[in-house]
Amino acid sequence: EAQHHYEETSRVAEPLWQAHPEYPEFGKKAAGAAHGWGQVQKDRSRLREAERAFHQAQALYEQVVARNPREVDANLGLARVLHSLGMLLKRTHRTEEAEAAYRRGLVITAALAEADPQWTAARDQQGMTLLNLGYLLPDLGRFDQAEQADRQTIAIFEDLRKGDLRTLSYAVSLGLEWDNLGKIGRASCRERV
Repeated sequence: EAQHHYEETSRVAEPLWQAHPEYPEFGKKAAGAAHGWGQVQKDRSRLREAERAFHQAQALYEQVVARNPREVDANLGLARVLHSLGMLLKRTHRTEEAEAAYRRGLVITAALAEADPQWTAARDQQGMTLLNLGYLLPDLGRFDQAEQADRQTIAIFEDLRKGDLRTLSYAVSLGLEWDNLGKIGRASCRERV
């Protein structure tokens, strides 16, 4: 069923987007379908297909953003795709590429959060991307940067936890980050000895 949804949405939305770029909704629909299809493929451990779908979604979101730079939903969609791509690249041991994807997504979410500090979706994505960057950086031997990413993640989730109904979700994320921060400290000490 997921494949059918992806194929139907792509079949309709992509040509409409190409024919009518003045309507970003078409591009966002096509990009969202490709991103969703990539998630399905990743969950099935079809990593090449997942990566292909993520790159397709990335390209579509980039087209929407290039034509409509103030389209915040497309910018957030692009940041989410970059996050998904970063997770997949980490899983396939392409850590430098994963870091680049995470950092590019962080530039986008930081701009969105700065433009509207009350938009929890942008801040949540910023926190999730920082969380995964914090897990990645020790693999590159960059413990200080990992600790910094974890502390930024904690600050974002602490702030979100205060004003959002998803308090349990943020509390779990905070617990994971405090745990990761402890692991980084221990690994950093071992690395220095």
